[in-house]
Amino acid sequence: MGGRQAGPCSGRSASCGAARYELAIDFQGLLKSALLARAAGARETVGFAAGQLREPAAGVFYSRRIKADASGHVVRKNLSMVEVLGGRVRAAASPLRATESSVPGQARACLQLDAAGRFAVINPGAGWPNKHGPPTGSAPSRRICEPATGCRRS
Repeated sequence: MGGRQAGPCSGRSASCGAARYELAIDFQGLLKSALLARAAGARETVGFAAGQLREPAAGVFYSRRIKADASGHVVRKNLSMVEVLGGRVRAAASPLRATESSVPGQARACLQLDAAGRFAVINPGAGWPNKHGPPTGSAPSRRICEPATGCRRS
């Protein structure tokens, strides 16, 4: 019946539960990830505290909730949970670095801005397809960005 086969949980929860894990950690804070962490059959299922979950209902699947350091990047948040659980964490560094590009100059020329002219590019079609929204969805971002940055709409 239907064109889809059973989902990722089918057949796996029995094998996960048989492994007898000590700990399952949900770094996503979503219902699906929390359910899978719980289905693993670990002695303890850990996730973020209520205010730090992307989907608050996920918390019902945790046996322990941790208030993580949410003051910076999501990597810092995740590493702080590992620290609370007793893991040793070394400093995280990004391998990304700025590279020279002609794109900002081309955008300034297109917008008729001088070299000091500020601009922002909002691309509502970027990212994963499930995060795409209608072009009108970027209007609130423009209303916030324009006064804060001095950029004008083009």
